[in-house]
Amino acid sequence: MPRNFKGGNKAKKRGNKKTGMSTRGLRMKDADDQEYAKIGKALGSGRFSVTIFSDDSEKMGTVCGSLYKRVWMREGDVVLVSYRSCNSAQDHGKHVDIIHKYNPDEAKTLERNGELKKALEEVKVSEATGITFEDENIDSENENDEDDIGDFIMGI
Repeated sequence: MPRNFKGGNKAKKRGNKKTGMSTRGLRMKDADDQEYAKIGKALGSGRFSVTIFSDDSEKMGTVCGSLYKRVWMREGDVVLVSYRSCNSAQDHGKHVDIIHKYNPDEAKTLERNGELKKALEEVKVSEATGITFEDENIDSENENDEDDIGDFIMGI
């Protein structure tokens, strides 16, 4: 008998293995009103703060209906956004629509192909929390700490 790959009773479910992941085609920007962006802070109700790669401007992005509650987005994800047609062609307004989310492999491919004009950056903790750190000579402080620990151990 042929093997049942779709499942059925519990025994069949335990035996099934994924044969491989299907790959989807890489979606590039099609028109002038589309740009690549990076997700920033989540604002709620399917809205995010996004940073456009081409001009480094920050806009409010709204998740389109086909992605809403189906595709989850996090801070730092690369997305394809579309400017709203109701806004003028010069300033494009403050709102954009998020129409596609790229997985990390696709984002790396876009960067290698030169589609992303700005290199992907890691989200810094200091930017997310608003905490600023002083740039001091940390190496000399660590050396002093090691000497103090050595003196402390020798004194015991």
